[in-house]
Formats: sequence, C-alpha cells, structure tokens
Amino acid sequence: MPPPDARPIVSPMVGQARFEDAIGLHRAGRLDEAAALYRWVAEHFPDQPDAFHLQGVIALSRGDAAGALALIEQAVRLDPRDAAYAFNRAAALTALGRDAEAAEAYGRALTLRPDWPEAWANRAALLRGLGRFEEALGAYDRALTLRPEAPESHFNRSIALLDLDRPDEALAAVDRALALAPGWAAAHGHRGWLLRRLKRLAESLASHDRALALDPAFFDSRYNRALTLQDLKRLPEAVAGFEAAIALRPEAVDPQLSRAAALLMQGDFERGWPAYESRWGRPMHRAIARDLGRPLWLGGEPLEGRTILLHAEQGLGDSLHFARYAALVAARGARVVLEVQAPLAGLMRTLKGVSAVIARGDPLPDFDLHAPLLSLPLAFGTTLDTLPAVPAYLAADPAKAAAWAERLGPRTAPRVGLVWSGNPAQDNDRNRSVALGELLPFLPEGIDYVSLQTEVRERDRAALAAALERGRVRHFGQDLADFTDTAALASGLDAVLSVCTSGAHLAGALGLDTRVLLAHAGTCWRWLTDRADSPWYPSMRLYRQGEDHAWPAVFQRAGADLAALRRR
Repeated sequence: MPPPDARPIVSPMVGQARFEDAIGLHRAGRLDEAAALYRWVAEHFPDQPDAFHLQGVIALSRGDAAGALALIEQAVRLDPRDAAYAFNRAAALTALGRDAEAAEAYGRALTLRPDWPEAWANRAALLRGLGRFEEALGAYDRALTLRPEAPESHFNRSIALLDLDRPDEALAAVDRALALAPGWAAAHGHRGWLLRRLKRLAESLASHDRALALDPAFFDSRYNRALTLQDLKRLPEAVAGFEAAIALRPEAVDPQLSRAAALLMQGDFERGWPAYESRWGRPMHRAIARDLGRPLWLGGEPLEGRTILLHAEQGLGDSLHFARYAALVAARGARVVLEVQAPLAGLMRTLKGVSAVIARGDPLPDFDLHAPLLSLPLAFGTTLDTLPAVPAYLAADPAKAAAWAERLGPRTAPRVGLVWSGNPAQDNDRNRSVALGELLPFLPEGIDYVSLQTEVRERDRAALAAALERGRVRHFGQDLADFTDTAALASGLDAVLSVCTSGAHLAGALGLDTRVLLAHAGTCWRWLTDRADSPWYPSMRLYRQGEDHAWPAVFQRAGADLAALRRR
C-alpha cells in the first residue's frame, strides 16, 4: 500500500530530506531503496514512528508478516494514538493467523477513527471467522452506513446473514451487491447457492448460468449448478455437470463424491460404487481413515480361512444399513470381526456371520484383512438385482423385548413408533428432520404412539410435553440406553414412522413395518428416486416430498395409511 502523508521530522534538515526521498521512492514502487532510507531514518531518529511503520508496510507487502509486526508495534509504542498504525498492525496479525488479536487491533483502530469503513469491513470478516456472527453482521452494517455503495460489503454481509440462518435477508443483501456490480460472477454464484437453499431451484439454475456466462471457468457455480440439477432429479445432467467441475479442478473431492451420489441415486451401481471410494479424499473421511497395518479388502483376494475386520466409518444408520454384508463375507469362508460404534455393539451380536463384535475404541484382535462397511457393495459388485435385501438380519433380545412389552402394558390400539429428528450435525439434517408439533396434527387418533427418540431438541420440547400430557405419545428418552433397548421396544410395535435416520434403518433391519418420510432435496442416494419402496428393505415404504419441497402433503399421506392400520 502507498504510504500515508507522513508527519515531518523535527530534526536536522538532512533527516527530513532523507525521509521525504524515502516516501517518494515508496510511492514510485522502488521498495528496496525506500526501505533502506526508512531504516537510515529510524537508526538516526529513533523517535520517528513513521520510519518504523512504513518499513513495516513494505515488509507486509512482501509477505514478511512477522517482520512487519515487529516494526509496526515499535511505531505503536512511539505513538499509540495513530489509527493507521493500529490498522496495519491488525493486517500483520491477520497475515500471521492471529485472528482474535487482529480483530481487537481493528477495534483499537476504530476507537481512534470510528468512520473508517475498511476497518469495519476487515474486522467483520475476522469476527465471522471466529464464529462471532452477530458482531460480524453489526460490523458490516457499520461499514455500509459509512460506504453504502460498496458491493463487497453487501456480499459479505449476505454471507454473515447466512451464518445466522437468515437466508431471505442474505438473498436481499447479495441482490444489493449485484445491483452495484452486475458483472460479478461470484455474487451471481452465491445467489444461486442461496436460491437452492431456499428451494427455488429454477431460479438457482438461472443464477449459476449467469455466473458461468460471465466466467465459464468459475468452479463454484459449475459445481453448485450440478447440485441444483441433482435436487431437480435431472440426474444425467447432474453427472455431466459434476464431470465438468472435475475437469476444472481435478483435485477437488466434493464433485467426485457428488458424482458418485448422483450415479447411485439413478441406480448406476456399476459406476457409482467405484466412484464412491472418492469419499476418502474428504477431510472428514481422512480424519476417520484407519491405518490398520493390514491390506484393504475390496473383493479381489480369497477369504477362506482368514480373519477380516469390518469396521464402521460413518453414522449409526450407515452401520445398520451395511452390516448385512457381514453374512456375505462369512459365506466366503472368512472369520468376521465387526467393529461398530459402542451404542450398536450389543445389537450387532445378533448379526449372522459375525464371530466377534468390538465396540469402537476397544482393543482389536488379530486379523488378516480389513474393509470399511460402505466399501462392501463395491467388493461384492452389488447391482440392483444382486443387493442383499434380507427381510430381517438383526433381532431384538427376547428378555428385553418381554420387559418392554410388560412396561407398555396391554395392547388396546395399534402401536406406532415415531422418530422425527436425527443427528443435527448431519449435512442434510435441515431438510430431513421435522418438527414434532408440525407432524402430530396429521397423525390419526386411536393409535398408541411411542417415541423412539433418545434426544429431544429444544424446538420440540413444548410439543412433546403437550402430547405427553394429553396421552397422545409415550416417551422413554434416556431409558433407551443403547440400540438393544430401542430394538426391544420397537419389536413390540405394529409399525415405525421415521425420518431418514438411524431409526428407519433399525426398523428395516428388524423387518418391521417401516414408513420413512423423505425430503425432496438432498443427496441420500440409498433411496434412489421416485420409488415408494426400498430395494434394501422389503418391509419399508417411502413417502417423498413433491416438487413443492413441503411436508404437509407427506404427513397427510402417511397419516392416512396409519388410519388404515388402525382400521385393520
């Protein structure tokens, strides 16, 4: 950055001349010569803060953030009332990754000069990165009050609003940015992403098309456009879109994994399973990848007489879904050791073909080979015609089932289990989980509803309390210590109504009458598209959102079918 107007040196004439020469060289971009003269001034006139500050500015422009910080802090010590010193100290701290200190340094600059829009905007960006979203939004608002025609601040304010889960306001903010900078491809792309979040898919597609018309090599819009096509169930086009994004950035894992999901969603397992191995390139998967010191088995080596470790890798529902492959592995002559999440360990001991079940984190026995559970469909070359659709491959503990039956008491009406929300940290949870208070009005009276939820979200507590008071639902919460309890309770029910979470997989694996509520949007490939049944679970029926992405019609259909169960 060019030097600011510097204060004169109260010193002999030669010092003033040297300093002015340094500023001229600095403005001309002759940084080596300028830095040398600034050093001379600092050595001969050590009380002159600008000589240290401007050396620091040059060091920062050259990527020497540590050297810049030392020089600028010397200037601050000499004159702590200069806002420019505080501003550039914050910039050096930012370059060093010391974001919390940098945010405070910008705060100091703003105490000295409250009307500095760049300082407000820079502080806002740091606060957002620190997760202080409300403060970040306030800082962007101050920046825009001072400079309302700054498109970058409107754009970044949009992102801050999205952090606060205010997508409609975020859309208005990015529209303001585009009104000021209509040729900004990134802003059109962000708008497309927001419109997808708001389920306005046709408009999302148009925004990404505009972004790509401006910048055909814009990776984000190329990828996010394909995601929108996937939401629209235009799967062949989505696959082509993901491939175009991969061509732009071959090292990017997300479009590779999204391509795999789109292939699997349309039943193209031949290409989908190999593509799904790309998941190991994602940071969240690299974090759980196992260096087990044994060969990975993907179907090529014989298993006769060998011990293989099958291990969980993702969520509880994934483990329940793909544990069925243990029997196929055992049928090839292997001794199967299964490692799963601790809440599943007891239940998985009822799985056929498993010699030992280990809770994750417990010591492992000796083994010869290993395979992650979600790589087993690839190992067996699974197709729609050959997938192992076992009617029931897990079983409830008889003693626990009897205890739960006694606790439920005599049956006076059909019993239906309810699961209305899953893990809030799951990527698609915003779409898949529902509010209990919105679901209950659609469920027919005359049915004994039994909650299979262990965790209840804050938003559902009032609705659950009212339902308990009316006797509309029974809830056991923390009495369900692990999945052996949930399986035992569920085994005494006539049906289970669940969103797409582990409760649905549990009921399907037990062979229970299972009804699953599915969001329209999302990338959960296991349910394929437009089917009312699941090839994985013979006892399951699916209720899908329509093009309106709304739940009421889904709840109404599921409720009508439950009423038929009551009549039977």
